[in-house]
Amino acid sequence: MKSINSKNKLETLARVSGVSVLELIQNPVLRLSGGMILDEQNLLSDDQAITVDVVSTNYIDLGAVGRDIGKGVPIPIIVQHVVDAGGTSPTMIAILEVDDNTSFSSAKEVDRSTLLADAVAGDKQSLQYIPEGTDERYLRISYDVSGTTPTHTVTAGIVLGADQPHGF
Repeated sequence: MKSINSKNKLETLARVSGVSVLELIQNPVLRLSGGMILDEQNLLSDDQAITVDVVSTNYIDLGAVGRDIGKGVPIPIIVQHVVDAGGTSPTMIAILEVDDNTSFSSAKEVDRSTLLADAVAGDKQSLQYIPEGTDERYLRISYDVSGTTPTHTVTAGIVLGADQPHGF
């Protein structure tokens, strides 16, 4: 079995998109992060600094309410630490939430990562795919942190493909 690396992913994406690899690289909407292809329109957090419990700086509008986008083909999502966590015993849990309004006044939790302690750059939270039950219009991530003066910096969003098997 041939392994797929970032170059192969770019070539495949370019072929499917009908553009050259150069055009794909020069497109300001797409970028690579740790071997993952990210679409800036589907980013929830972009190198977001997190020191207290907070929500992602962005949310994604999933369109019409009432359909469950978690059913069918898995939609990969990633929460990746871009620098080493700081502070004493820093921990983080990423919570995927949906709601029918942008203020998330009645946010519904649809998934939760396991606790990640003392993260280093490149570590990923255990969210893998948007799960069934993601049936409201807007999607965001809530970050639950603890420790003494914890500092985390993460990039999170929907990606072209997960680089680790489901359920790692």
